[in-house]
Amino acid sequence: RFRLNVIQGGGPHSQFYLMDMGSCWKNNGKPCDGNVTSDVTRYSEMILNPETPSWCKPDDPKLCPPYHTFPNGTKVHRTDKSRYPYEAYHLHCTPGNGEHVEQPSGPCDPYSNPQPQEILQILPHPVWGEYGYPTKKGQGWIGDPTTWELDV
Repeated sequence: RFRLNVIQGGGPHSQFYLMDMGSCWKNNGKPCDGNVTSDVTRYSEMILNPETPSWCKPDDPKLCPPYHTFPNGTKVHRTDKSRYPYEAYHLHCTPGNGEHVEQPSGPCDPYSNPQPQEILQILPHPVWGEYGYPTKKGQGWIGDPTTWELDV
């Protein structure tokens, strides 16, 4: 639980995160051990800036995670255009050393982090409401100070 009061934004390209969680595990699910050829740093980030668009598109799903899992456990594949919440995602990029990367995919920028990484950036959307996250654009942004109780 915390209070956030965003007082200034950086324009349409700024990515102010409500949360930014990072972790590390190998593609086979085992813990990282410092081997940069097989470790993958993984990030999950909620972008609050209401000017940030979704780059996850039904007709070009390479920047969408392969599945969306609803709180009840139902998994929906990104090709299910009637049920997949495309607008809930800004982007998903895959690690350069990914072993079972579903195509099409967008690789993460190897220059921002020379070690393999996977990034999931989400946007305010009703599907995140059960976790305490914003459900519509502008929530928690400039002029809307908010106390958040997140279930992360």
